[in-house]
Amino acid sequence: MSRIEEFKDEVDLYSADLSRWPQDKVKPALDLMKANPVAKAYFDDALKLDEKLRDYGAKPVNVDALATRIMAEMQKAPAQTAQPFKFNPAYLFAPGGGLLAAALIGFVIGFYPQAQTDFLLDPVYYSQEQGTTTDSGMDAAISEEDIF
Repeated sequence: MSRIEEFKDEVDLYSADLSRWPQDKVKPALDLMKANPVAKAYFDDALKLDEKLRDYGAKPVNVDALATRIMAEMQKAPAQTAQPFKFNPAYLFAPGGGLLAAALIGFVIGFYPQAQTDFLLDPVYYSQEQGTTTDSGMDAAISEEDIF
C-alpha cells in the first residue's frame, strides 16, 4: 500500500484535526502534506467537511405546531363510545387454565398404576420364604447378633 493511501486512511480515521492523531503520526503526516499536493488537497477537503459538520445544528422542532396537528386529527376522528363490559366465563380460566390442565394430567398419570414390565424385580411375585434364605443360617445369625 502506498504512503498516500495510508495517509487517506488515517485522515478518515482520525479526522482533519491533528490534535486527535497519535503523536508519532503527526510529523510524518505534515511532511507528506508538504511534499505531496494530492495529500494536501485531501486533507483540505477533510478539513472543510469537519468545519461543516461542526457548524451543523439540528433544526428546532416546533412542538406547538405538532401538538396542533395532533389535536386536529383527534377532532376529525369519530368519538368512540364505551362498550359495556360483558362477562365471559373464559376470562376466569384463560390465564391459568393451561397450568391447571397440565397439573391435573400430571396428577392422574402419577397415580395411575403402570403395567409391570420386569417381573423378576417385583416383590409381589416372591413369597416370604424366598425373600430370606436360611440354607446356611448365616443371614439369621447376622441379623440377630449385629443389627438387633
